Amino acid sequence: MYDLIVTGGGVVGCSILRAATLEGYSACLVESQNDLLASASGSNSGIVCTGGPVLKESHDAGDTQASIWSADQVRQAEPYLASSIKGACHIPGEIVIDPWLYLISLAVHARENGAVIHTNFTVDPVRISLDATI
Repeated sequence: MYDLIVTGGGVVGCSILRAATLEGYSACLVESQNDLLASASGSNSGIVCTGGPVLKESHDAGDTQASIWSADQVRQAEPYLASSIKGACHIPGEIVIDPWLYLISLAVHARENGAVIHTNFTVDPVRISLDATI
């Protein structure tokens, strides 16, 4: 019996699993594929943050160097980009991680904290009634 069952072994699932075990919950993760991170989470670019809406968040977090660059500013910094460039969001504090290694470390840490992980696992549809019975 578990306090929490997490479905999906991607970035969200592994993060929730680790967070739950750090809070003392008995937790299990089930993944339908052979391996964790078999879909989008395991093959993304690893950029931690990027893009226009993130500019305000970057400023709110204290990264006052984040800015919107004009096409001329982009061409000066990166002269080999396409001449059709319109501009860019420049966030000097942006970081890139190894998405596979980081997420696997979340799963490993969760297991060290007592979590159980099952791969090749099929979840049958569940119907929950209005009175919360299954």
